[in-house]
Amino acid sequence: MSRTRTYAIEHGDLPQQDVQALDRAVLAHLAPRAATVETDLPVHEPGTWPADVEAAAELLRQRSNPEADPDDYCYAAADVRAHRYLWDAFVLVAPHAYDAEVRDADGEEIASLSDEGTLVVHLDDEQHEDLATLVGAHRLRLLDSPGRRRWRAAWRAPTAE
Repeated sequence: MSRTRTYAIEHGDLPQQDVQALDRAVLAHLAPRAATVETDLPVHEPGTWPADVEAAAELLRQRSNPEADPDDYCYAAADVRAHRYLWDAFVLVAPHAYDAEVRDADGEEIASLSDEGTLVVHLDDEQHEDLATLVGAHRLRLLDSPGRRRWRAAWRAPTAE
């Protein structure tokens, strides 16, 4: 298997509605690799999100914390292998979230969304080719080089020698 690299999905030329559609298409493409998801459910004015997104957020909220007040910030997590309907809910909500992550069965991050639309994916060469075919190679911007460690490992404290 080839080395995994980190890419940002470029969408600066698209209106917000199309950014959300692109993010959802990328997430749908990653679905076979998805095992667990996490997302924040930020407090927002009722009606700010489309009705289907509001319903999906409520489903995730109830699944993660049935006692949570819908008017309070919540962080939801779900095993989407066991409950694929939670994956569908996540795909609707994630483009609206400030922070959302998708992990594989080994716990490795395969995608993260932030700030209501910034999408970063971790792909090997074959997965990159497949996604480039789906969204266009011009939409995939390499964030790391083959010699660098993945960005998410940088926070780890060095070990004492």
